[in-house]
Amino acid sequence: MFADTMALPGGWFELVAKDAGGVIVARRKCNLIVDRARELMADYFAGIFTDPVAEISLGDGGAPGGIPVPPTLGDTALVSEVVGGRKTIASITRPTVVRTQYEVTYGVSEVNTTLNEAGLFAGAISPATILVARVTFEPIVKTAALTLTGTWKITW
Repeated sequence: MFADTMALPGGWFELVAKDAGGVIVARRKCNLIVDRARELMADYFAGIFTDPVAEISLGDGGAPGGIPVPPTLGDTALVSEVVGGRKTIASITRPTVVRTQYEVTYGVSEVNTTLNEAGLFAGAISPATILVARVTFEPIVKTAALTLTGTWKITW
């Protein structure tokens, strides 16, 4: 019997904190591609949706006791986006024919708080409103002594 299903794309998110001396801490986790992303792919192939993946946002995960709320397929937003956490993607590359890589950076004066969730968003108008993927990770305490680089890779 033929099954009309396919695996969703996969990927991972890495957040690296650096000070003047180099890498202090890095978090790398597999992401969850949410249900809305699957709907967008169907809309894309139907010519209905053409907006790009445009932004990455960071949050504190609504973390009572420091434990973030885990991602679910039905997620449509971050649990608790932090002020200044949303950034337009600065770099989009295609490391392989089936992988797209997105990157953002945060300077020393940005998002100085505890971070433990991230979201990848699509949409033509900022702020992009359509959550494509979400991930949670062990907390990173961002201070004014650190810069952050967030890298998201999606494999189709």
